[in-house]
Amino acid sequence: MYYKLNRNLHKSGIGLEESGILGDDSDYGGSVSWFQVFSGAKYEKLPNSYYDLYPMRIRGTSKLKDYLNYALNPFFSQIVSKNLMELLRRSILGAHSFFPLKLVQKEKIIDDYFVFKFDQSIADWVNIDKSIFYFSNGLNDPIPFTYSDDELKKRFNASNSTIMPSSLQTKRIVLDKSFKLDFFSIWNISSGQVVSEKLKNAMEEAEITGVSFEPWPELIIDDGKKVYDVKLIDKKIPPIEAKPDLSHPAVQQMVDWIKSPLEFGQEPEGLVILDDRDLLWPTQEIKRCYLMAYTVNGDNFIGFAGPTEWTFLNIDYSKLSIEELYLRYVGWYIATFSPRLDGDKSIATDPDLLDFIKHLKTEGYTNMLCTQRKNLNGNVYYEIRGKDGVKDVIIVGTADYFEGTSENVVLPFYDRIGRDWDPFDLKRTQNS
Repeated sequence: MYYKLNRNLHKSGIGLEESGILGDDSDYGGSVSWFQVFSGAKYEKLPNSYYDLYPMRIRGTSKLKDYLNYALNPFFSQIVSKNLMELLRRSILGAHSFFPLKLVQKEKIIDDYFVFKFDQSIADWVNIDKSIFYFSNGLNDPIPFTYSDDELKKRFNASNSTIMPSSLQTKRIVLDKSFKLDFFSIWNISSGQVVSEKLKNAMEEAEITGVSFEPWPELIIDDGKKVYDVKLIDKKIPPIEAKPDLSHPAVQQMVDWIKSPLEFGQEPEGLVILDDRDLLWPTQEIKRCYLMAYTVNGDNFIGFAGPTEWTFLNIDYSKLSIEELYLRYVGWYIATFSPRLDGDKSIATDPDLLDFIKHLKTEGYTNMLCTQRKNLNGNVYYEIRGKDGVKDVIIVGTADYFEGTSENVVLPFYDRIGRDWDPFDLKRTQNS
């Protein structure tokens, strides 16, 4: 399993709320401006012998963490503490350099930070035939993108990021089994950095501060075993005419749910199993799960069966892949059946929520209204609708790690909870 490395913004030091970085401070020595070196085209011309950078002045209110929320070129450089640098040096990094960097805060010189420069393309390890990419047309409608064109293959392998289309998205990236890096960036696919599970565990054990980790199940190593197809559900599911095979227990379970007076109150005209696989269920058990396409009164739906049964109504299935639909059903189950840990606390009077909204205002969000909240094992998840400038957005996540999504995203609250649980990681069990 690989993880996206996210800068932990909320109350975590140098972040958007207190940006901290004031600029070069030549009064305290140095011979090379880090601003000139690490921005724009001059970044790639940095000689490895340059290490005597001008000190960086930061605000007196900024809290220093191991991983500072600032980098002029975040795809290829970060600022890290000495402790984190030493941990990274014990990992497999690829091409990289560390440059000592002094910080100046309230006229005090802090000299145990480093600029971590990394420039390692992983293109040579990508199995293009098994990986799946999409373009975004700006309306959240993914458009399949294939590498049948040799020129497009060359673009993916190119080292110049300006060649790649910025709208490229991924549903699955498959890397060759020889890939061993613990830290890398896929600048032409996803912002931020990626770490291996080994490095994530080491950072957590060392109590590295200023970061959080987001599972990335779409990035996998090709071990020669079956890789589930990651495909968008058909734009228009034709009416299902095949009669349900009631000899299959899961089919019988789904049909019984559909027939319930609390649901549709009648049998489906047709039903087929769309997909089935093992998932790590929130009970810490491996459960066989099913997605079933069915038709009732001429309308088409995709329901879930196995450890429970449910069907999302009034959603656009065509915007989701099979995996994305599984994530939302798992997230729905966790949000619906996990015990409440915050009693009868009202959303309107929740002081933590009020603090969170206050923080979001400092990041430019306006007109905010909390529409969902769930306390899961001490982590409170929020869904907050608001505006980012003139755009309508939905903010989902915890106060420590959140993201703004378009209103066109399908069920983002359940998606976020499902991703954090990661039902595809079958190795993570109760005893692990």
